[in-house]
Amino acid sequence: MKRKSQSVLGLLGFLGLAGLAYTGYQLREDRVRVRSPEEMMAKVRAFFSEMGRVETLYVELYQSNRDYLEGGVFLEDDRHYRFYLIGKQLYFEEVAS
Repeated sequence: MKRKSQSVLGLLGFLGLAGLAYTGYQLREDRVRVRSPEEMMAKVRAFFSEMGRVETLYVELYQSNRDYLEGGVFLEDDRHYRFYLIGKQLYFEEVAS
């Protein structure tokens, strides 16, 4: 009986350590996944530079956070676009002048 309870306690200890290790791994992955605003803006600038020369890129900081970036781009030929970067997906629309 004593041996059985020791093996159960050993198994529970192992599962606890495995859970702790997995939680640490997930926290590390979340930190790696977080991109800086500069990286996010570089992605947006690279995308719109294929459509023409970017004159101004602006970000609405009060509506943006680490997973969501909202702003706009003015191109050299007077086109204006609004963009929404949600995670890794970029959505945009042309703004009528």
